[in-house]
Amino acid sequence: VYTRDARILPPGAPTVTGLPAIADFWRGAAEALGVQGIKLHTVSLDVLGDRAQEVGRAELAVKGGGAPVALKYVVLWKREAGGWRW
Repeated sequence: VYTRDARILPPGAPTVTGLPAIADFWRGAAEALGVQGIKLHTVSLDVLGDRAQEVGRAELAVKGGGAPVALKYVVLWKREAGGWRW
């Protein structure tokens, strides 16, 4: 879902750049947090030509069946390779 030149900006950590590094980051984060599932909820989406910005909230289901972890997110979308990418 990421563009060729994608980067993510995790809080309290260095910027992660490139598809392999982003995949490694998310794999490690999901394992460390015990993520079992995620629900994304778009709050707003503004499309400007071949770009878009999405603001949303997420709920992470974690191991142990505790209360879902609530998060907020921003995604910058770009049309690339015939589809929309993050």
